[in-house]
Amino acid sequence: MKTMNKSILTNIFRLFVFFMIFSVTTSCSSKNDPEPTEPEIEEPVTPDHTFNQLLTITNLHTPHEGEENTFTLFSLEQNTVIDKKNAKTRLWDISFDNMFSSFIDINNKKAGYGKDGLGGGGIILVKKKFEDVVDIPEDSEFRNGGEPYGPDASGDMAVSGYPDGWFRYDFSTHICYPIEDHTLVVRTARGNYAKLKIKSVYKDQTDPQDWSKDSQMTYYTIDYVLAKKGSKTFEIKAD
Repeated sequence: MKTMNKSILTNIFRLFVFFMIFSVTTSCSSKNDPEPTEPEIEEPVTPDHTFNQLLTITNLHTPHEGEENTFTLFSLEQNTVIDKKNAKTRLWDISFDNMFSSFIDINNKKAGYGKDGLGGGGIILVKKKFEDVVDIPEDSEFRNGGEPYGPDASGDMAVSGYPDGWFRYDFSTHICYPIEDHTLVVRTARGNYAKLKIKSVYKDQTDPQDWSKDSQMTYYTIDYVLAKKGSKTFEIKAD
């Protein structure tokens, strides 16, 4: 009987040692295994023919309060809307958000929708007409995310601390008027540049004479010009 008990105890001890060794080996193995990483998203090449040309965005719908998906990410280099799941990539350049999607920001890893991502974008408002904006501001002059441009304090809607904006809102008519001599200049997520002329936020209507409180919004029509990274000026070249 004593011999049997001793045999049982010996087998239990061997099993215990086996499981301890297995457990340690498995633990070490999992620690040494590389952590799974998300697949890298291939960034499309910006075609050369898009630089130094007058480009247009027409009827870009940016949902706002009361609608689904209350912000929009857009690529100036590809002239297309970008899926929100790609917010941390360099696929998009500008975002539309807040009241009637009228606050425009950029893709920068420091703040905003691109925070902790890969973008190196910037934005600045230049008080000149679109056609007169030739020189590209120094990189140090750009806002680096989290400080969007929206309504101008000269209108009936203003944001404390942000007196300069790209549009003027009129409460008497409930119409949004882009300011002709307020041009947005953007450094894209990949370091190229763009100047933007926002012509209208109303669907199929670019003539201010047609705008009314019943006009359908928010549907952006924007003219813009892209310049390559390292450029000092904006220019439009013949094809």
